[in-house]
Amino acid sequence: MPIQLAVRWAVLTAAALEINVNPGATGPTYLALNAIVAAGAAANALLTWRLRDPRPLSTAWPLLAGLFDALAITAAIALVDKFTNLNFILYFPAFVSFALVFPGRIGAAYVAATMAVYLVIVTTHHNFSWSDQTHLKQLTVRLVTMGTAPLIANMVVRIERTRRERAVADALAAHLAHQRIAQDVHDGIAQAIYMLAVNLEANTDVVRRQTTDSALHERMAALVRLAKQALLETRSLLFNLEPALAGDQGIVALLRSQASEFTAVTDIPVTVSALGPEPPLPPSATIELYRIVQEGLANVYKHSGATAASIELTHDTGALCLSLRDDGRGFEEAALPRRGRGLAGMRERARQLGATLAIEARPGAGTRLTLRLPLANAPRTV
Repeated sequence: MPIQLAVRWAVLTAAALEINVNPGATGPTYLALNAIVAAGAAANALLTWRLRDPRPLSTAWPLLAGLFDALAITAAIALVDKFTNLNFILYFPAFVSFALVFPGRIGAAYVAATMAVYLVIVTTHHNFSWSDQTHLKQLTVRLVTMGTAPLIANMVVRIERTRRERAVADALAAHLAHQRIAQDVHDGIAQAIYMLAVNLEANTDVVRRQTTDSALHERMAALVRLAKQALLETRSLLFNLEPALAGDQGIVALLRSQASEFTAVTDIPVTVSALGPEPPLPPSATIELYRIVQEGLANVYKHSGATAASIELTHDTGALCLSLRDDGRGFEEAALPRRGRGLAGMRERARQLGATLAIEARPGAGTRLTLRLPLANAPRTV
């Protein structure tokens, strides 16, 4: 639709210049032509304003715009010179634009009705003669080209529709493949790693009770941490394979589920608090926020040595603020650029969302990660 709007503005500008720079019409005809251009500009301005609204555009808008185009062009031809008026070429962009939005019977009926009215107007003009072969050839060429324009548009629509259908079929096949892999990982690898972590933790308790070898204790504890880290990464892989698991859940429900699962695996309690009403977010933004927190919690477990963490979600002044804080060992902020790829990945995800990501840390005082997403920047549902 923005392309059609740009074309309409260009045509209206050209029409206004043609009418007023070297006016060939005078009196009431001149005023009527300017009135048509003014009405077109007002309609186009209204349509431009409506397109700024994020809500979907109803089909009534392009339908009314197409009808206005046909009426305006036909009226201008009827007012000035009829058969010898070359403004019939303006039918071509109007027909193509309408056929792109309304392919099929509606577009065909629109074009046929407009051509019928045009035929009546030009053949009743005193300069047209049915016995003049030149006039007949000119009229035939005009009508044929008018009819060809929507046919070309319909062909473009069919090609694009086929391309989209193939893309949807490929996406569905990939989704089904991801589902199968996710199910296999869940039923196989994830369960095996979970049982490994549980048994390692139980055996570590036995070793601690039966021996005083501190080095062995530390090795067993390291194995437990490694098994739990592998389980967390496996769960992350499952979500990446099938983000549709989010379903219709909001970001708060997803974060609470994530915190509960993290606590169950790591024994690190995580609280989730939400202040203010939960803003409506498209699934793509919800998934990216979930993944940023997922990576943040993984860093809490792998690097911080924390005993507790908290997630806070606030919504005010047109922005969503998400904060993840832990009570771990922290680090020198000067060392931040050298800390692996996890933080870089979170920053990249935040950038793609149009959000800012700030990290505050001090040795012995824990770490705080704060993301701020202006809701005007949040991706919209397509």
